Amino acid sequence: MRLGIELVSLCELFIPAGSHFEARAVVNGVVQENTAGRDEYRTAATLKPGQRILATGRLNIWDSGLAPAHVLRVRPAYLVPVAIRPRDRIGFLLRTSIPYSQGEIQSSMAVRIVGESGRSHGELALSKPGVTVDWEGRGRFRVDMGGWPVFGARKGGETR
Repeated sequence: MRLGIELVSLCELFIPAGSHFEARAVVNGVVQENTAGRDEYRTAATLKPGQRILATGRLNIWDSGLAPAHVLRVRPAYLVPVAIRPRDRIGFLLRTSIPYSQGEIQSSMAVRIVGESGRSHGELALSKPGVTVDWEGRGRFRVDMGGWPVFGARKGGETR
């Protein structure tokens, strides 16, 4: 199956200049290196609720010299092959240069899984029961979203 992971803001989120976010999918505890994605914010940005913060499978660089601030758009995830079966545990590693606390990550962000067709399987707030966010060190988190399919029977539906 081909999939991508996108992290989105749940509230207005200020990203300082010189910041970056990285993510890699994890299936059954195994890091899927081919899914690596990185978003660099060379200029400060304020994200609105629902905007992408980062996505897997590609590199995205935000610089206001490339486009005015009101045009900020983090590109969607690039879908990459991942061997995944029903009931597999899925998650992701998150790395950022911003010293967020575990609580800040959980209260301000949601994850979106993008599947074969490029359609989202819905959003899952990182504060939802059943989602585990473990702090591994400054700017390093391991997120476990539980069994696949992540969003249960509500395909395409919101699960905030």
